[in-house]
Amino acid sequence: MWNKAILGSHSVIMMESCDNSGGINLVCESRGWKPEPEVLWLDREGATLPAEDTQIHRDTEGFSVKCRITVYDHSASNRFYCRLQQKHHMMEAEVIINKRGRQHWNRRD
Repeated sequence: MWNKAILGSHSVIMMESCDNSGGINLVCESRGWKPEPEVLWLDREGATLPAEDTQIHRDTEGFSVKCRITVYDHSASNRFYCRLQQKHHMMEAEVIINKRGRQHWNRRD
C-alpha cells in the first residue's frame, strides 16, 4: 500500500493516425504514478469521452498508463483533454486539432 501519492511524468498526447472513416486516433501516455491514476478523456465542454483502450502497467517506478481514443467529429469540438488524477492530484494535457488534422498541445498541472 502506498503512503504518499506521487505524480507521474507530464502526460503526452500524440496523434497516432487517421483512419479511413475520418477519425483521428489519439494516445495519452504518462509514467511513474503512485498509486494508480484514473485516466479520463474529455471534450472541450468537460464531458467524459469513452476510451477505446487503456493499458496500465506497474513496475518499480510506479504505474505507467497509455490510453487511446478515436475522435470523429473534431470540427465542432476541436479541443480534447487527457486527465490523469488521483485522490488529491490532477494532471491534464490538451490537444487542439485544426481542420487539416494537425495538432497542438498544452499541459496543465
